[in-house]
Amino acid sequence: MQNRETIQANSIFLSENSKNWIKGLLIIFVVADHNDYYRIVANEFFRPLTFHVVGFFLLNFYGSFLSARNFKSFCLDRAVRYLWPFFIFYTIYALGARFIKGNVEISVYSYFSGLLFGSFDLVKAGCGGAFMWFLPALFGFSLLFKLLGQIKFSWLQIMLVVSFIFHIFVGSIFWQFKTYQPLGIAIALYLCPLVLFFFFLQSRFRIKLGVLSIFVLLLISGVIHFYLMRTGLNIEVGSLDVPSFDKLHIVAAKFLGDTALLAGVWAVANLVSPNGVLLQSIGKHSLLIYLLHPFFFMVFNLLLIKLNIGSSYLQASILGTASFLFSLLTPWYLALMLEERPNFSRYVFPRNVNEFFLYSFLMRRVN
Repeated sequence: MQNRETIQANSIFLSENSKNWIKGLLIIFVVADHNDYYRIVANEFFRPLTFHVVGFFLLNFYGSFLSARNFKSFCLDRAVRYLWPFFIFYTIYALGARFIKGNVEISVYSYFSGLLFGSFDLVKAGCGGAFMWFLPALFGFSLLFKLLGQIKFSWLQIMLVVSFIFHIFVGSIFWQFKTYQPLGIAIALYLCPLVLFFFFLQSRFRIKLGVLSIFVLLLISGVIHFYLMRTGLNIEVGSLDVPSFDKLHIVAAKFLGDTALLAGVWAVANLVSPNGVLLQSIGKHSLLIYLLHPFFFMVFNLLLIKLNIGSSYLQASILGTASFLFSLLTPWYLALMLEERPNFSRYVFPRNVNEFFLYSFLMRRVN
């Protein structure tokens, strides 16, 4: 078995353009997946779809597992990068749901429960939007794999076996554990075998995939996804509503399908990302798009109510495309405008603790 140094030396790293291209593709699927009109016309397609979620975690894995930084500074940077925007937008959505939409079920208790744990169910109860689970889980995922990147390689192999057992059985674990997991730690353990398996394959076999190989990978993933569609299962990573040991064939199919699709997407990104400027730009601003796309979808629906437009199957298809483009491109355009205001990132989207306005304020006070 290779040691970590060999794996790091042989790993195939994506360029920044390729990463942004992948993020752009993933966020497009995220926005489409959250579109109620597309759920009307293509619900069977989206029910078992999870690669867009897994893809973001896989991109995060490389920056965590292979990071050479000390744990303290890494933890602080990831906290301000993920948890500060989560706090801001979670609070805004909670206030909007409570006082504008009149959701009386949102209370102080539910707000702080979601804020502290960050799990799918508690976040949904605390702000009205389950999608906000992603940022706390991404933070917990980063910390876990930063820690795993520092342990002996032999222990990492043991961790792979343990997490694979967890991957198989987590779907049957009692719901209280899933609800009260802090910072998505169970999600990180669930995804651990998939991302490590993908990473080991990529680092051991440095094969540049050609067009035919990419086509085969995408074909395999497509066939598996069609099979999963026929099962009627709804698979959700955020809530860990996933197949378990009583459906091992589904577990294996899902694992293989996601691995094949991610490998195909990674290979395509290396081939075409230099020409995908628009997708790169969308990916670069995927965080703001993710946080704002439900708001702009709601705005779109409010306009429809005023226009008194119906919702037949054909209309749902047309409205789905229109609302998808509106909720994707409007926050993207907003992000482009905010690029001209560099101070905005210090207050809302700091990349590290040194950019964080509170840290700068405290340092000035101390000095």
